Amino acid sequence: MLDILPLLVPPAAAGFSGIAGRRPVAVLATMCLAWSIGAAALGAFVYPLEFWNLDPNIDTAHWRLWDWRDSQLARAAHAGWNPENFTLFSRASFRQDARNP
Repeated sequence: MLDILPLLVPPAAAGFSGIAGRRPVAVLATMCLAWSIGAAALGAFVYPLEFWNLDPNIDTAHWRLWDWRDSQLARAAHAGWNPENFTLFSRASFRQDARNP
């Protein structure tokens, strides 16, 4: 879906002008935006979360794909942050230019 996101931006921008005067729709749009940002943050800072695929194995237990009680998002929210995903925020991740020591 990320590939078609640029194509969805103009219709979304046009739609925002239509919801400006409607409070219930604006609240719903804000809640959807917050959900989207939260799901993206879980994917960015908790991933990799391979044990969801393996406990039990999703290749043999297809019913788990529709189980609302044990979704990837719920399990990621309970798993906590993955320290591997924060290495880009350390000083060691920035290289010093060799020409300018």
